[in-house]
Amino acid sequence: YDSKLEEIEYLKQLIKQIPTLGICFGAQLIASVFGGEIKKQENKEIGFNEILILKEHKMFENIHKELNVFQFHYDHIKNLPENSISLAKSNLCHQAYIFENFLGVQFHPEIDLEFAKCEYNAIKNCPINKYCEIEFFKNHNKEHKPELIFENFLNYQI
Repeated sequence: YDSKLEEIEYLKQLIKQIPTLGICFGAQLIASVFGGEIKKQENKEIGFNEILILKEHKMFENIHKELNVFQFHYDHIKNLPENSISLAKSNLCHQAYIFENFLGVQFHPEIDLEFAKCEYNAIKNCPINKYCEIEFFKNHNKEHKPELIFENFLNYQI
């Protein structure tokens, strides 16, 4: 039993040294583990919406300060962990932050217009979903490239 605890402690220390990108729930989970607060949002964020980059950071190099991103969440990070730096926000919640070697983004930089169209087509006839195509795609902007965040992350040393 003691050796398992030692292994877990070793893994915890190792994780703290590895740059980690948390997307959506992953960002919420990282924030929660380190003392942040996650809450259900009054208004959901679904579809393409604009966020504002608050602080210059390597993760947002070559990316517009006002960034159009895909979102699909009902919960949000109400309070970031202590000593976090908020990097971006929407009019409803935190959208990106850095904490130690963790970068969290509430939005989905992996989803482009083509993928979003596939997702929309998969859910539009589902009776529990009440999305309309206009809401889902209304703010899409081809000039914005949130997928650059992945490239920036791979080149980034925290």
